[in-house]
Amino acid sequence: MERQKHSEKRGIVRGLLLLALLCMMFAGTASVQAATKKVTVYNGVDYARVYNFDYYVAHFSAVKKKYANNPSGALKYFVTVGIPHRHRACQNFNVTSYIYGNADLRRLYKNNYKKYYLHYINKGYNSAKRRATATGVTKMKDYLTVYNGFDYAKVYNYHYYVKKYRSVYTYYKVDDAKVLENFVKKGTAKKRLGNATFNVTRFINANPSLKAKYGTNYLRYYRYYCKYGDPSGAATRKYTKTINGKRTLKSYLQNAMVPVGRTLYIWGGGWGGSDTSIIGYQSSWKSFFNEHKNEDYDYNGYRYNYGKGLDCSGFAAWTLYNTLYTKPKQSELVTQSTSVASSYASKGWAKLAKNGSDSTFRPGDVVSMSGHVWISLGQFSDNSVLLVHSSPKGVQISGTSGKAYEYAKYYMKKYFPEWPYEARQVGSGYLNYVGKARWKVSGSGSVMSDPDGIQKMSAAKVMKTLFG
Repeated sequence: MERQKHSEKRGIVRGLLLLALLCMMFAGTASVQAATKKVTVYNGVDYARVYNFDYYVAHFSAVKKKYANNPSGALKYFVTVGIPHRHRACQNFNVTSYIYGNADLRRLYKNNYKKYYLHYINKGYNSAKRRATATGVTKMKDYLTVYNGFDYAKVYNYHYYVKKYRSVYTYYKVDDAKVLENFVKKGTAKKRLGNATFNVTRFINANPSLKAKYGTNYLRYYRYYCKYGDPSGAATRKYTKTINGKRTLKSYLQNAMVPVGRTLYIWGGGWGGSDTSIIGYQSSWKSFFNEHKNEDYDYNGYRYNYGKGLDCSGFAAWTLYNTLYTKPKQSELVTQSTSVASSYASKGWAKLAKNGSDSTFRPGDVVSMSGHVWISLGQFSDNSVLLVHSSPKGVQISGTSGKAYEYAKYYMKKYFPEWPYEARQVGSGYLNYVGKARWKVSGSGSVMSDPDGIQKMSAAKVMKTLFG
């Protein structure tokens, strides 16, 4: 009996010793793992300000697969492979943001990415101004636009250029000085687009006097535009020709943009039996616009001067005609402004809302007021509405008070530089309609489809879709 008790005691002791040993081993392993995960020093440099093991393996699957249990190996990989590829290895430092936010460092380091990491470790972290650029900078600040003393800012944008011509980025990456040099020396010779607003080919074709003077010395055209602008106004226009017969809501709105900012308001314009059932923008509209755009234009002196411009219902009819047809004189769509919306609904092309029964204004909606008609470009979160119409002094983008008016000012200035007037803010009375026609984009009676989902977009998204 005593022998049995003694044996039981020895078993308990052995169990306790084994448990203690296991606890010690686990604690030792945990402490080793905790210590190794904190490895941040490589070749005498402490990367703790730009590197975190857990973050790195969590965000790079290849690193996790190979080094999940090897913190020292992960750190070595980051320094030797990750840094040359601009890897982000912690929450509080993104080297691309740091590069974009510090033009002076780009002048010094160019594409030597390691130097940016080391600069932040040794100096940038201790500077509030530098530290503010460690994350969150998504566009390069203060990229160079001046080359050999000449400023190309009006025709060149670093981000646009490297995105459109990926081979340039492959060679020069974030070295904005070399990217600019490439644009000036090689890009202009190839008539490349340097930004979203200047097209040198259109500029050359629209200015024959300059073409006779400069020939194929394409750099001269870019420099001329930077110094003097565009005499014709054509170079910065996105929509110069109609898209005929495509019959989509997107092409409908694109066609509406063609006469914007270069067509004056003519009372009765479009009612002469020719203006609204024709294909494309008319040179006679342009001639009249060029002749009178810089004077204090009073449309009352040019009533029923057919062939020189458009009134509101003429603009609406011309836009629709160019969307539905590919040849002139196929139909006559013009009607009194007050009844345009109901006219489209009576043909089965659209659903009609009356007397403010619906307060939403979707892109493409045709809205008839008493004595006026306009095309909606959509609505903003503040309920302001962006629209396009022909109204004194001409065909233009306007908006009700709020975000819509701010957008109208921005787009008229950026994309329609020929327009000599201020963008127009229209009153809330524009939203008190007689009839609002919303196009049927499927099913019986529809004359347009909407494969791009335009009708469901906000005004901001529509403008981004149309203009990029």
